[in-house]
Amino acid sequence: QAGPFFATAAEKMLSCKRYGELCGCPDPCVEAEGQCLYSNQRIAADLEAESTVKSLVGEAQKCADGRDESAAFDGDFENCMAPLYQQAEAHSGLAKALLQCRFSLNCQGSCEAVSGGRCIPAQSQVS
Repeated sequence: QAGPFFATAAEKMLSCKRYGELCGCPDPCVEAEGQCLYSNQRIAADLEAESTVKSLVGEAQKCADGRDESAAFDGDFENCMAPLYQQAEAHSGLAKALLQCRFSLNCQGSCEAVSGGRCIPAQSQVS
């Protein structure tokens, strides 16, 4: 881990803002909209590495395996995901956003597609 960064994504976001004011925008921060922000790709990776979030993603994958992707709205899938969204939100708003983006069809909403076809919360979501 480069630089004076802390444990949680939220702390890293704050530290990017602080260090951005003091001394430019060091890695792993990115400059966006004139601000120094912690990169959404790094945040997604950090979150996915946390055991709570990792297990939620695993559970959500089971929901997604039975999903009807041709339907605009798959009620069974949504019902399956609802308790997982609640658990994710109890962890953090960002964890919930990560779960929603990860399993959104065509990466809709405040999400962005990154290399490898993954879908993560957009930079605007994490700043």
